Amino acid sequence: MAVDGRLVRLERLDLSWTSITNDSFAAVGRLAGRRLRVMQARGCCLLGRKTITDAGVCALAAACAELEVLELYDYHGCSDVCAQALASCCPRLRVLKVPCCHAISDQGLVVPGSGWASSLRTLDVSYNGHVDDGCLARALAHLRCLLRLFVSGCKHISDEGLAEVAKAGGLLEALGMSSLPRLTNEGLARCIPLLVHLEELEVADTAMSDEGVASMARSGPLLRRLDVSNCPGISHAAVSALKRGPAGASLTWISVRGCGVGQGGLLALLGLSPLLRHVEADSALWTALEVRSTCACAHDTRSRPGSCGSEAASHLADARQAAEPAADARQAAEPAANQAALLSADQAVLLSAMATWELSLHNHVTGACTLSRRACCRCLPTSS
Repeated sequence: MAVDGRLVRLERLDLSWTSITNDSFAAVGRLAGRRLRVMQARGCCLLGRKTITDAGVCALAAACAELEVLELYDYHGCSDVCAQALASCCPRLRVLKVPCCHAISDQGLVVPGSGWASSLRTLDVSYNGHVDDGCLARALAHLRCLLRLFVSGCKHISDEGLAEVAKAGGLLEALGMSSLPRLTNEGLARCIPLLVHLEELEVADTAMSDEGVASMARSGPLLRRLDVSNCPGISHAAVSALKRGPAGASLTWISVRGCGVGQGGLLALLGLSPLLRHVEADSALWTALEVRSTCACAHDTRSRPGSCGSEAASHLADARQAAEPAADARQAAEPAANQAALLSADQAVLLSAMATWELSLHNHVTGACTLSRRACCRCLPTSS
């Protein structure tokens, strides 16, 4: 509703991927004023040029003092100047997401006397070349109430920065540290268990290995989400470690895409916990399990007419024909130990897993798939 030229009820606004400019930000500030709580403006550009700079964000901050959530993305013209303006003018800001805004550093995040020290709960500075171990340490020392921190792709962060996170981030519930080449498996295994309140962990495309997962599973936090995709050091042994430790029992979502868990590891993962709802893995592994279970169902159908074998075979025929070459290639490359683990698995476990899980999303470009627990099976216990 507009009163005297102002949008007095506008509290949330998403202008992402539009052609707005700095003038648009200033106009939003004039029209919405102190009522605006949430502003999202990711990836805005005009004629191929990023259009949001310090001037626009500063104008918005000056007019919208009650702003609580600001999401920007990929603006090279946004620097410490606008971050300092936000810290000074918007003391109640709870969520600041500025990934790929390469000119923002700790000088913009650490503003003495600002309300951010007690208000900011979520900070995303992913893929920022200015964020290194020292920057991370100074920001964490100031932002004492952070609950969610995302620094994926900040390639200057090493084990030293992770140690600072473990020391100062005792309240963290979510941590994103994917694509950090300077992190070592030893550093991850040593520091992650110290974050006792952690519920979501992203360490995709890092040096995380079976040993790191085992250490975390034994004494680490009770995670709900775990992303270890594209970690070549992850194998079937990591899944076994999760089954033995308390950490595996709390997971509701996990990604092992691009890892070496093999068919046996994926089958074990599907029986990890009744709470597990979604698993992201390589499509070839799922297809191989489908083929094997279809053969098992068909075998059972010959002895027990009316079973689910014919229905499953019909449903999976097209998927098998399209994906069997990829499955065969992955199976040929699988370590012998993983093959043995699958071959020795009880047939009932395989059939139970296939009856409980279904393919909910398939990415033909990456070869990844998302498996979801069937709605009718969400209250049923999984096999141990």
